[in-house]
Amino acid sequence: MIETSAQTMLDRPEEPSNCTVCCCTLTNKVLMVLFMLLLIVAILVGNLVTLTVVLGTKHFHTPQGYLKASLAVADLAVGIFVVPISVYAEVYFMVTDSRPEWILYNSQSVSFHPCNVIGPIFAGCTLVSITTIFLLTIERSIAVLKPLHKDSVITRKRTTILIIFSWLGSFFLAVFPMVFSNEIALEYNSCSRMCNYALGNISEFPSQAWNILLLFPAFDFTLLGGTVVINIISLSILLIAILDSIRTQMFMRVLTHIPLDTYPDPGRKDEILREAETVPSLATSPSSSPDLYSFILLARICHGSQQSETHVCYEIVLVC
Repeated sequence: MIETSAQTMLDRPEEPSNCTVCCCTLTNKVLMVLFMLLLIVAILVGNLVTLTVVLGTKHFHTPQGYLKASLAVADLAVGIFVVPISVYAEVYFMVTDSRPEWILYNSQSVSFHPCNVIGPIFAGCTLVSITTIFLLTIERSIAVLKPLHKDSVITRKRTTILIIFSWLGSFFLAVFPMVFSNEIALEYNSCSRMCNYALGNISEFPSQAWNILLLFPAFDFTLLGGTVVINIISLSILLIAILDSIRTQMFMRVLTHIPLDTYPDPGRKDEILREAETVPSLATSPSSSPDLYSFILLARICHGSQQSETHVCYEIVLVC
């Protein structure tokens, strides 16, 4: 049972926290701040380079490039807005040996709380990243499984629309708990060093608030689970295709080393091999239907002696 009163939240002199990892000694605090500063630099440099390459190079103006740019923008927003507030809180704690006053209360206890802005930005960008990874998985799967239909199915216009909807839907979900429930607040967590959703100033167990907060893990695990399933299916189909290609190459090598006198018409050996070499190009030609299979009789090899009327014949067929 969770019991929290408004008076208790307002009167507490210090933040109760059981977090003791990396927060006890000055060395640990300095190392934590240095790590977060390096993280900010890495986020800014890496994602700015990605955006510069994708937007500045016409070759990358593709659906996949647009999705990567969307992912870079989401990560860039985290590096600009979310991590710096954590650095400020940790530096303030090191210098003054006390937490900033706004950290001691949640967003319902003060008129303005930084987490009212930072919290939805962090949640929205996280959801955008997960959604973009899911869309990238679908795009790559179609490119691998249906390469001839990729350009007609995945267009830049459709990708742009999906990116817009992913941003709108993610940030709607990020502000949904604050708008539709007065039992949920935002507060700075000293253990995670982030602005998190928490229960507000309430006196009884908030069943409705818990149901709303469950939307986040449900959304995350649904998309991440779908990403894993799609990747497993794509890799399985790709592995089967690779094994078929290896088997075809083995047939070609066997056919190449077949003695000339075993062919019913030895003069056609070179012609048959030339026809076999054109099969891969026919299979990937835009004019050919990917739903039809091509069969080419490579050779009909008969074993037997001229004195005997019994001949055992084998047909080597290349299927693509």
